[in-house]
Amino acid sequence: ADASELRALGLEVENEDPLPENLQNVGTMNRAAEAVGNWITPIICPRVKENCLNTNGKFSLMSWEIVAGADELELFKLCFPVSYLKDVIIPRTNAHLRSTKNQQLTMSEFFTFLGCIFYTACFEGISDRRDWWSSSPVERFRGAPDRLNDYMSGRRFEDIIQALRFTNIPQPQYNDRFHDVRQMIEAFNNHYIENYTPGWISCIDESMIDWLNKYCPGWMCVPRKPHPFGNEYHTICDGDLLKGSPIMFRVELVEGKDRPVELGPKEFEDLGKTVGLMLRMSRNLWNTGKVVTMDSGFSVSKGILAMREKGVFGQALIKPRGRGWPVLVPGKYNDEYFSEKEIGYCKTLEQ
Repeated sequence: ADASELRALGLEVENEDPLPENLQNVGTMNRAAEAVGNWITPIICPRVKENCLNTNGKFSLMSWEIVAGADELELFKLCFPVSYLKDVIIPRTNAHLRSTKNQQLTMSEFFTFLGCIFYTACFEGISDRRDWWSSSPVERFRGAPDRLNDYMSGRRFEDIIQALRFTNIPQPQYNDRFHDVRQMIEAFNNHYIENYTPGWISCIDESMIDWLNKYCPGWMCVPRKPHPFGNEYHTICDGDLLKGSPIMFRVELVEGKDRPVELGPKEFEDLGKTVGLMLRMSRNLWNTGKVVTMDSGFSVSKGILAMREKGVFGQALIKPRGRGWPVLVPGKYNDEYFSEKEIGYCKTLEQ
């Protein structure tokens, strides 16, 4: 189905339409090129002029040498707020846990439960998770490829997963379909503010959580993604992969039309939807002189300038979306200037 058919079904579809802040430029693709500045040879990086260093990302509690030798459980404890598990998930799950022996969930057992979740998620095509606890021998072409009975009983696993709770905050008076996960997302983001220092360059992008049930809150379709259906998150990660630190340190769930009106606009959204997003996602980098690189989905001049006011350098892929270039981008003028230049020719348009 194309985007119009999906929208007709009431589904949210994200495509290459012009960004809200660039709507005023729709229809300008063929506008006559005008000289709007001077072409100069870039000599000094503005970050160098301000004595900004190309530092590596780092955790405050563990060096990269120790990270390299850590096992899966140690890495999970490093990357996820364990205090949130201890103070929120474990107590609230115990309050809803139904067990004939009234057995309380401990942190150790919860990690075993998570291990079962992660392990089963590595395999596709197993329609009935009870197969992981089947008493029948493992078969090559049917059922689960392994058994988990030595780690946790199937009944106990089902008891925990049915009782699992993610928040200790009471439900609001209005309908908020994201209420159960808001506290976890906030805890994750705060964990990285407190325990991780990003490197000199980061990348903002969109990430999909594959989910085929269209009744899931925030469910949407992003056709350009390898897994186009599910929940979309805006994410920011360390971008210097050569230094070995591809760490995701902030996430924001795309709520779309399911966001309760009672919550009002998100922070900085009065500056524009995309501008607000760029400022929120770069919060961990404010006043550092570090760089954020983005694709054309963030090519908003106002947002780049707003980030600069917060002490962050921004760069984005510039290309026309829909029928217009981004605001303040003389696209046709750039095209005509470079049309006969050789590959490798470099100039900067100073406006």
